Amino acid sequence: MEIIKQLDKGEKLTDLAKYYGVGCATIRTSGKAEKTLSGWMDKLKKCLEIHFQTITETIEELGHGLDQVYNADESGLFSSFCLIQHLFIELKKVHPTAKFQKTE
Repeated sequence: MEIIKQLDKGEKLTDLAKYYGVGCATIRTSGKAEKTLSGWMDKLKKCLEIHFQTITETIEELGHGLDQVYNADESGLFSSFCLIQHLFIELKKVHPTAKFQKTE
């Protein structure tokens, strides 16, 4: 199941996170560039089998600062959805065979 096809169908990032057994509350950032996103994004890396040093560096390479990433609000929806979606699209360009695989 390819993540881009899922996003194109209007799937919510939170729905994908729940499907892969990761709670949206595990995304955290202080908005400072030296911080990395933890938990959910670490599992995302493993799901996509993409090996980069940190999510922070990847976002910076794409020209996005972590000040554009926001914590999940009380309803659990990500205000950073567009940024994360853009990240997926860029990663697919570099790794066209990357697919989401359900983790145990």
